[in-house]
Amino acid sequence: MAASDIAVSKVSTPVGAAGTRLAVQPVILAGGSGTRLWPMSREHFPKQLIGLIGDQSLLQATAHRLDGLSSNKLRLADAIIVCNEEHRFTTAEQLQNQGRRAQLVLEPAPRNTAPALTVAAMRALADGEDRCWW
Repeated sequence: MAASDIAVSKVSTPVGAAGTRLAVQPVILAGGSGTRLWPMSREHFPKQLIGLIGDQSLLQATAHRLDGLSSNKLRLADAIIVCNEEHRFTTAEQLQNQGRRAQLVLEPAPRNTAPALTVAAMRALADGEDRCWW
C-alpha cells in the first residue's frame, strides 16, 4: 500500500432490502507529546505510536477496533486521524502496515481536544455527506 492510499474516499450510497444504513464517521485523536509515560514514551515517539500491550501500537489497536463496527445497519467512512505534524510519517506507516485507509489531519502544534475535534468536523463536512460521529 502506497502513501497515496492514505486518503478519504467517499462512502458508497447504501443499498439493500434492509433500507438505509447509518453513515458513521470514525475519528481518532492521536495527538500528544509523549511526556506522561516517560521513559517508554518520548516526544518523538509518543504513547499512541508504541506497543504498550502486544505487538500493535495504541493507534493500531484503536483502528483495529473499528473492524467490529461494520454491520448491515452501519456504514463506516474511512477514519479521520488527527495527529501532530511531527508524527505524520510514523502514523501513516502504522496505518499502512494494517492495510488501513484514513485521512490524516495534521496539527501544527498541540491544541488539546476541542480544536482537534473541530478540525476533524470541518474535514468530515468538506465532502458534503452528513455522518454520525463515532
